[in-house]
Amino acid sequence: MYRSLRPALPLVSALLLACSIENPLGTVTDPAASDTDPGTTDADTDTTAEEPTTGAPASACGDGVVAWQHDEGGEGSNVSAHAVAVDGAGRIVVLAAAEFEPMVLVLDPEGTEVWRTKLSGEPVDIRDLVVDEAGRIFVGGEEWATGQSTAAMLRAFSPDGEELWSFSEPGPAPADAAAIAGLALGQGALFSAGTTGTGALVVRRHDPATGEAAWETNHSESIEQVSEPAIAVVGDRLLVVARAMLSEQIYYRPLVLQLDGDGVIESVAVDDQIVGFWRDVEPIGAGEWILAGELLGDLDVTESVAIKRAGPDGEAWSTVFAGNDILEYVSDVAVAPDERVLVVGKTGTDDFLKEIPSVRCMNGDGGGLWQETFEFNDNAQFQTESANGGAFGPGFMVVVGDTRSGPHSEMWVRKYTLDCSTSSSVSRTRIRAHQRTRFKRP
Repeated sequence: MYRSLRPALPLVSALLLACSIENPLGTVTDPAASDTDPGTTDADTDTTAEEPTTGAPASACGDGVVAWQHDEGGEGSNVSAHAVAVDGAGRIVVLAAAEFEPMVLVLDPEGTEVWRTKLSGEPVDIRDLVVDEAGRIFVGGEEWATGQSTAAMLRAFSPDGEELWSFSEPGPAPADAAAIAGLALGQGALFSAGTTGTGALVVRRHDPATGEAAWETNHSESIEQVSEPAIAVVGDRLLVVARAMLSEQIYYRPLVLQLDGDGVIESVAVDDQIVGFWRDVEPIGAGEWILAGELLGDLDVTESVAIKRAGPDGEAWSTVFAGNDILEYVSDVAVAPDERVLVVGKTGTDDFLKEIPSVRCMNGDGGGLWQETFEFNDNAQFQTESANGGAFGPGFMVVVGDTRSGPHSEMWVRKYTLDCSTSSSVSRTRIRAHQRTRFKRP
């Protein structure tokens, strides 16, 4: 995931928004962002809160100010955040790794730690996290056995951190590899989407109480390779998106697989006219969905991020975020009950030397764009920071990510307060100052 990315242009002036139903690369506008005094930050503080930032409400997400920031790791350590969800009590559930040991961390709405627990058993790589209405936490990834063999892995935890059950299914021969990359809840079940070393896409329906798979559907026809699938429950159907490589081609293409609730494949679509892929899919409204992915340019390099709202009647709107000599990546998409859409990822320079987080929020109709303002560190030779997951809670949204400096990494969790013009918060410019202070190379 981490691509060492140039000292560079200010992000706000470089990011472009294009939106048109007929042509996603239609009208271009330049989102604006306000600036305030950068102030100072305390490099040793775990959870920070600063004096209020005031200003006019900013589109879909109000001011989008940071209520608090929780940090772990940094110099001499390796801590990273992979995914985040919010439970029914408004608690923030983070899937993370400390010194390469996966863990689940739960923070209360004020940023205070409630509990944390490591994943037991065989070494695992973590990929996704969801929380159901009962507060049960489900983690998906891959489990390493002997040698290079891996198994598709699921773990479940109670709201108090007790491990409830584990699911493991080895990959088929001859590759002996399997993983779960995406999770979704709905229809009274837990669904997973994963891959095998033989190039198949695997979708399963699990019993949330035991992890047992009620059915398993494999798809490998007409594709040479598939990777990084995501899954969503949309009404009575399932949608799985991924990057697929067709047997006669060398570039990845966007794949959309639709199944019914019993795992029967209803349709498979691979757009062989687009060089790129879908990264995530989430339900929105009554039977529609949001797709988010990346479009590739020359040399298989990501040049822009595409967001689309679609449904049984076709596409409603699409938007492309593109940079001027700046690369764009998307990691995660979240949709709020009021249909606000959160898109997180990272943006980088065209010489691959620097990358910074990308956090955007918009309305369900594709308008009202708000984005967090981050800046490249002009004093650092390299800069590697990304936003890896996002979620909505009651009156807020939360984003998790990590910053790498040489061999070290630091995890951060940022809670954004929505729809308030005055609030105790860390301003957007303060976040930039925080980055410059803590992650600057000598």
